Amino acid sequence: MSSIGTMDLEEAAKQSVSNWLRFPSFVWYRARDIEDAEDFAIVYTHHRDSGLLDQSNAEAIRKALEPFTEGDDPDVFEERHNHWACGWIDGFAIRVFRNGEITEAFKVYHDLAERMDTYPVLSDEDYSRREYEATPTCSTGWRRSACLRRRLRSRGRSRRYTPAASTVPIRGKFCGPCSCT
Repeated sequence: MSSIGTMDLEEAAKQSVSNWLRFPSFVWYRARDIEDAEDFAIVYTHHRDSGLLDQSNAEAIRKALEPFTEGDDPDVFEERHNHWACGWIDGFAIRVFRNGEITEAFKVYHDLAERMDTYPVLSDEDYSRREYEATPTCSTGWRRSACLRRRLRSRGRSRRYTPAASTVPIRGKFCGPCSCT
């Protein structure tokens, strides 16, 4: 089966509609509450163990689909499903057809899928921010040892860095984000 992003809009809509009926061992409980549940597709964006790229793209998709979640008869529902292997998996139930026409919500999702097919990052700014926040600071992780070695050398100490040295203050200061440059 091809990715939705590689298909034209009509083909993607036909492939996606009622996809949840074809999931093995799956029950969509919300289907009981929706008259036209067969007009929806379920798409998953990320799960408990997803990396930063999936998390970033999921947030971009959520923001793009948010206007369609409002009202008495929305075209999009946020979904969280439990799974034995990965704990939980998040995504959306998107109405593909309304009165025989492709919905704006599905058009927006299809556009995002096409974008991800050509370039995997939906928001460079969000993804870059997440990478930056996930990078260890100088006081933790791999940067600490390089920083401390540099500081020890600059003070004329020739001893080799060891993990125990990472707790030794230099002139009363511990290696930290402010004091390492």
